Amino acid sequence: MTFLLLSIALAIVLGIGFMLLIIPGVILAVLLAFSPMAVAVDGLGVGDALKRAWDLGLKHFWTIFLVGLVVAVVSFVLGLVTAPIPFVSTYLSMVVGVYGAIALAAMYKAAK
Repeated sequence: MTFLLLSIALAIVLGIGFMLLIIPGVILAVLLAFSPMAVAVDGLGVGDALKRAWDLGLKHFWTIFLVGLVVAVVSFVLGLVTAPIPFVSTYLSMVVGVYGAIALAAMYKAAK
């Protein structure tokens, strides 16, 4: 139930951020990137998870941003290269997303 409430809160906050000309959405996404890990690893509630993610996001903003950027660029380039083969393109995009999530989880563990 906590993940559902966190997902709703993140969708609202990030949706508003992205409607404010993309850059505020990117900043909020980076600052709150650790919130799912705070729920999963530490068992925090929604408010506490968002607060911890915000605090850690402020400390490690550029690291989180660069990892997210690398994941996005790799996914985009692989999508372009494998576009003629839709199944392969989709599969590689998912694999890159999983590795990005693993990298984010490892960064969360190291940042705590």
